[in-house]
Amino acid sequence: YSVTTARTLTVGGNVTIAPGGTFQSATSGTVTTHVLSVLGDLTNNGTLDFSTSGSTGAVLTFTGSSNATFSGTGAVTDIRTLTINKGSSSASVLELMTSNFTVQGASTDGLNSAYLTLTNGTLKISGTFSGTHRTFTVPAYTVAATCGLWLNNPNYTVAGQNGSPTNNGLLRITQGT
Repeated sequence: YSVTTARTLTVGGNVTIAPGGTFQSATSGTVTTHVLSVLGDLTNNGTLDFSTSGSTGAVLTFTGSSNATFSGTGAVTDIRTLTINKGSSSASVLELMTSNFTVQGASTDGLNSAYLTLTNGTLKISGTFSGTHRTFTVPAYTVAATCGLWLNNPNYTVAGQNGSPTNNGLLRITQGT
């Protein structure tokens, strides 16, 4: 991605980062609006680093009405933000099940660990990676009727925020806190 100009890459299928491969945002600059939009699955078996320069980097967006996975065994899976815009109901699921997962370089809660925007569809946080994150970008978040959050990872904690969330959609917890 460019250091000074926002860029968008839209992929109409799957994205695979091979072992030894790196897909990252610029390591310097001030752009916060780069976008990778994925219609299919994203598999990271190398390095995915979309938060390489403080709070700058790229937005990762999943689209389309089919279920998809965000998976892989890569040593680095570091995002800045994640947007779920899948279909028009909570029935379309993106399952996050990478071996490693950090938000802006951290696996622990902090101001920068609020990363999720739910537009349509459900984010299912699975796997066994460890993490504690505020998850939602604002304390008084709303899970709309066409959205959902499914927590299915025993080592993941959605950290509480000082706000009053509203759930009009799907909230499912099979593992995790």
